[in-house]
Amino acid sequence: MSNNSMHLGDSQSVTGSRDRATATRDPARAGGATAQGHGGGVRRGDRGDGGLPPTSNTRGSNFANGIKCLYRALDWVSLSVQINRAELVEWLGWIGPAVGSEVTRGEVSMLVKAGGGAHPYILRLGGGLSIKLPGFESSSDRVVIWGTSEWCAVRDHGGTDAELARVLLDVLGLDVTGRKVSPTRIDMASDFLMLEADAVEFFGLARSDAVVTRARDRSAFQRGKRWTGSKFGREAVVLRLYDKLTDAKQKHTLDRWLQLWKLDAVPDGHVVVRVEWQLRGPWLRDRGIGSITDLLAAAANILCYLNADWFRLAGAPGGHLHKRETLSVWASIAALMAAGPFSGAVGGAKVVRPVSVDVGAAMAQAAGVLAWLGSCLAHDADDGVIPDLGEVADYVRRRVDRDWWSGRVSQRMVAARYGVAA
Repeated sequence: MSNNSMHLGDSQSVTGSRDRATATRDPARAGGATAQGHGGGVRRGDRGDGGLPPTSNTRGSNFANGIKCLYRALDWVSLSVQINRAELVEWLGWIGPAVGSEVTRGEVSMLVKAGGGAHPYILRLGGGLSIKLPGFESSSDRVVIWGTSEWCAVRDHGGTDAELARVLLDVLGLDVTGRKVSPTRIDMASDFLMLEADAVEFFGLARSDAVVTRARDRSAFQRGKRWTGSKFGREAVVLRLYDKLTDAKQKHTLDRWLQLWKLDAVPDGHVVVRVEWQLRGPWLRDRGIGSITDLLAAAANILCYLNADWFRLAGAPGGHLHKRETLSVWASIAALMAAGPFSGAVGGAKVVRPVSVDVGAAMAQAAGVLAWLGSCLAHDADDGVIPDLGEVADYVRRRVDRDWWSGRVSQRMVAARYGVAA
């Protein structure tokens, strides 16, 4: 998915929109395999409940069981490979004079275009595949190869490291064996069939106070008077929620997507909603993801963090603990997304840098909180007797909901394991 894909032609970007959805509900439901609650049976790695907070059955739940997943795959993949100057000099000997023209190397034809920044040369190979090269004066010592959605969609789960390595060998004679190869961007995308009224409400929720996210930046997009999507985050992690049907029509790629969705046509009154995670190289590498293979092997664990801790749609705070329960529509989407090619749970997105866990400091903090609670109880007691530690602990146990406790401990573990930075 390109960086401009959210703008949908003449769409307008509205930053910081917080409108609440007001769509009229439609009782009809989309057919086909649909989400049921948390999507029973979906693999979630080494955390039995998938790390999802409790699900609310109120706001946003009317259409959660009418969502059909049409497509799951990587939607953009790019890798960088370290090179030496002698290799670059050889390549630029035939690439430099050919800028703006088409050349053939072996059996591969390509268009040589001018790039920018540290990579002033681009080889367009067709079918959504391209290679960027540094120039003589560039500070970069890496070649970058990437496949867009056009290339990824026709390959099993979005292509492999081996396929990209083979292209580099065929075009540049570059053997990646023994070289430093790193992912620079990988997108994980899923498309969901919804009733148009449901999509209107979904996009409304994404612009409302239902959003709970670590993203510091957010924007919403509309086409005319119709909202077509939202974007959260920038650089390291970006989440896009948008109308893929409108996007495909604008780009004249609807026929290709209908084949991938296995539809003759999108049913009247329905919309295809895209949920797309864009993950950049530094974030991936910090979590031990060094290749496309690594990501697919840990996809369920990665999505578990992204769809539960980094972003979710939640109800209003409720109860004496002010919990914000995940809306069932988002729980259903998260469960449906972490299936098929994204069901891998081997390894995970553990942060490579060691997490500092100071048990002594945590104990001191907990003791301080319990002492403060004990003083509050003594102050409220009629006799003014200071409670002992066991009485304070019993008080906490009686008033802390078991589900809340397990959910909060799980979230804390996720934060330590996956990292909380965007």
